[in-house]
Amino acid sequence: MNVGHCTYLSMEDIALIRSMLAVRAVEFICFADSQGMCSPHQIRQLVNGDYAGTSVGLHLHDNFGTVMMNAEAALQCRVCMLDVTLFGIGKNGGNLGLEKLMLHMHFNQSLNFDIGQLMSYLEKVVDTVPGERSHIEWQLRTYMRVHSSNMPDISMSLPQLYEHYLRSMRREKNF
Repeated sequence: MNVGHCTYLSMEDIALIRSMLAVRAVEFICFADSQGMCSPHQIRQLVNGDYAGTSVGLHLHDNFGTVMMNAEAALQCRVCMLDVTLFGIGKNGGNLGLEKLMLHMHFNQSLNFDIGQLMSYLEKVVDTVPGERSHIEWQLRTYMRVHSSNMPDISMSLPQLYEHYLRSMRREKNF
């Protein structure tokens, strides 16, 4: 089941949806913040609670720059699915970006996976979208908490850049 425009749902609407799920065999419900106007508080109100065994997911847009805060709120509430797009491509401010979510979950949620593989994949597709390379480089530097003085002087592929930042972090920890 897909419920769009969840920004406009009242607590009564949410209670009605929950009661309908209790009498119907619905395996999955996805709430869409179609205009990207929900706050993290609204996301928590929406996904917390009893959905009668129905798995809950979200489709988020980013009109107000809250997509990562909303994704974090959803993760804290243990939603089973977050709908993402590569580079956050989508209307209404864009969608939740796959690479942004994965970097966030790896560095802030301790999700253990090979960032090098993600960077290798992104290297293959990043130049299909103008401006995305510098955006991903900035995200990587930010999540790894690398000071701008450790930026390389030469152009590097994304996997090379990740390894460069890892070496920089290791050097700084030796001080």
